[in-house]
Amino acid sequence: MIFEAIIVDDEAPARVELINQLEETGRVKVVAEAVCLQEGIAKMKKGGIDVAFIDHNIAGAGSDLLPAALPEFEKVPALIYMTAYENFRDEPFGVEPMGYLTKPVDTNKLNEIIRALEAQYKREVGR
Repeated sequence: MIFEAIIVDDEAPARVELINQLEETGRVKVVAEAVCLQEGIAKMKKGGIDVAFIDHNIAGAGSDLLPAALPEFEKVPALIYMTAYENFRDEPFGVEPMGYLTKPVDTNKLNEIIRALEAQYKREVGR
């Protein structure tokens, strides 16, 4: 399975780097990008997103935006929060993520996240 992803990050270089890393895995295709949480939510509501990589410190994000929007999603994607601070693990958007990535993203950690996505997908399909 190739997972379809959105990257929500207000820093273009970070988005480009993650897109390149995800494409190299051959298991994740970036189908959307957003520079703010509001834009990301609007794109996720349209559906077709399996996983969302969201910058932990994105500009203009409010902690209630994402939880309020979830009931409107066709499918809630797996949420991966990205942070520049290795020991900073909270829920800035009021929703617990599937995982965290520290920027710059380590390829081994990214592969761990993708393996977790694959395992979750297998559990859901096996139902």
